[in-house]
Amino acid sequence: MDAARRQRIKDSFNALAPQGEALIELFYKNLFNDHPEVRSMFPDDMSTQKMHLLTSLALIVKNIDNFASLEEPLMKMGARHQGYGTQPEHYPVVAETLLGAMAELAGPIWTPQLQEDWTAAITAIAGVMMKGAESRGQLRTAA
Repeated sequence: MDAARRQRIKDSFNALAPQGEALIELFYKNLFNDHPEVRSMFPDDMSTQKMHLLTSLALIVKNIDNFASLEEPLMKMGARHQGYGTQPEHYPVVAETLLGAMAELAGPIWTPQLQEDWTAAITAIAGVMMKGAESRGQLRTAA
């Protein structure tokens, strides 16, 4: 991921940050409306989950210039998600829903370039998380 892409991601996230809670609310509302089959994978009380997602997004953006430093925490996150029942086909659903929520709240600042930038970032994040989930699955199989 080149420096210009990373900067656009940081700038757009900073523009969305004041609407962070609204972003997360919209994301989960759309996720559960469009994909009700995933609702059971989440707790009834979503307040902590929502905070974790917003914090994770902020941490990823803050450290995007050193993506390698995110690999271990993202792999651990992927392993935890695998334990909740997350399957590889859930990652594109989450990505599409998150991108849609971001685009809706960003309004006119959301461009095709930002869509491409965030898609690349989320794809990279999901790839590392799936690697962590696979590692957990292999460890379980071997045990």
